[in-house]
Amino acid sequence: METGSDTVEVINVDVDDDILENEDIEDSLEFRNTVEADPHAVRDLSDASQKRPEEQTSYAQEIAAMAAQKNARQRAAVAEAARKEEQRSTEHMGPVRTSYGSTPDPADTMPSPDRQRPMTASQRIAAKRPSLADPIAFDPKLDQDPFEYKFEKKNKGSKLKGLLKDFLLVIVLPVVIALLLVKFVIISAVVPSESMQPTVNVDDRLFGFRLAYLFSSPERGDVIIFEYPDNPKRLFIKRIIGMPGDTVRIADHAVYITPSGGTEYKLNEPYLPAGIQMETPSELKFTVPADHYFVMGDNRNNSHDSRFWDNHFVSRDAIKAKAGLIFWPFSNFGFIK
Repeated sequence: METGSDTVEVINVDVDDDILENEDIEDSLEFRNTVEADPHAVRDLSDASQKRPEEQTSYAQEIAAMAAQKNARQRAAVAEAARKEEQRSTEHMGPVRTSYGSTPDPADTMPSPDRQRPMTASQRIAAKRPSLADPIAFDPKLDQDPFEYKFEKKNKGSKLKGLLKDFLLVIVLPVVIALLLVKFVIISAVVPSESMQPTVNVDDRLFGFRLAYLFSSPERGDVIIFEYPDNPKRLFIKRIIGMPGDTVRIADHAVYITPSGGTEYKLNEPYLPAGIQMETPSELKFTVPADHYFVMGDNRNNSHDSRFWDNHFVSRDAIKAKAGLIFWPFSNFGFIK
């Protein structure tokens, strides 16, 4: 065809639809270059100037869409390959511990032939474990996970500490407390004689309170436990009759007290056995020195007390406790008055 002075040659080429599926297409620009270089990849390569602008735009959009689809397929293939590789690597490295106490199989902990990775300490121990089929070589302790074995030893140590703690709390601590009480708070005594009847009887067991006179002084009528003046290694129990500075006179089966600077009076003693008459060979008279006390037993005719000692008086420092409570036998249980 001739138009003016120019000659236009029209070339009609058959379109091969399969060429659009070529795996080497990377983007729309490369595709255009491929189309321009290969006339067989053209549907209709007639004079481009004969196409309308809207047809050219639609053609370019189609090419760009096809390139985008290809890129998406490639990205999906790469992601799938990476996932399979990660899965294969995980299978070679052994199972993942998901909970405490699970022990991996030695076969699962061996490294992959095609991808060598260093084993952890637990994997190395598991690989060296003897077979369960060998009863001689098998050691149950070696078949445990190291963390489990360590935890078991720690548990045994904790149990031992717990038993020791219980022993200290249940046995040792009460013994220590009892010793401290006996040493600093109370005296536990057994009365061997009848000198304090009927207040305290033979074989009665009682507590004396060491702290009774910590903030106060002994008073007349108190029953005290003290060191025997003629032999301080022995403890006696008697009742205070004369206070420091008193003059004690014993006559006519009765006790008469003259306080320092006072007048004499007959001592009222309701704690004595009913109908008792104190036997005295003659009148006795004692003046109590400062910080000392004159003591007698309630059973006056069967009591070895201040009346008969070589050292008649008990010093304040020799008093160990105030007799307070009879705890045995139960029939005599009660406070001492």
